[in-house]
Amino acid sequence: METVVDLYSRGSRVFLKVSRILHPLRKLVEYNLETSVSPLENRIPVEISSGICEREEPLVREIRRGTPFELTSNVTGGSADSHYFVFFTDSHECIAKGISNPSELPSGELWTRLITFSYGVEQLPPRRFYRRDLLVSS
Repeated sequence: METVVDLYSRGSRVFLKVSRILHPLRKLVEYNLETSVSPLENRIPVEISSGICEREEPLVREIRRGTPFELTSNVTGGSADSHYFVFFTDSHECIAKGISNPSELPSGELWTRLITFSYGVEQLPPRRFYRRDLLVSS
């Protein structure tokens, strides 16, 4: 299952949206390549949860501390590897970083900490919106 954790702030409040793609996208891409099926013919169930996130939540503190700017990118490997991505923007800067198998890398400590904290915030909003009609294309 692929998961997207989206944190955004409005004034002094921090909001959280967790989108869970309930079918492995890698398998979808592999299937499409093998069968020549158009990606638009596949419907993937997506669960969307949202809620308010406390400013003292460890992931929010890490982001406010500037951790996304300190991350190193190192995306390698194939579809069997674990890949993680961070997209961060504020009113001044925008960054995109990615890494594969961070727990196996000496430089992966910050990534591992951010990933662990993201697992925690995924549990905050109630799981409520389940959409079968969303299209996911590769």
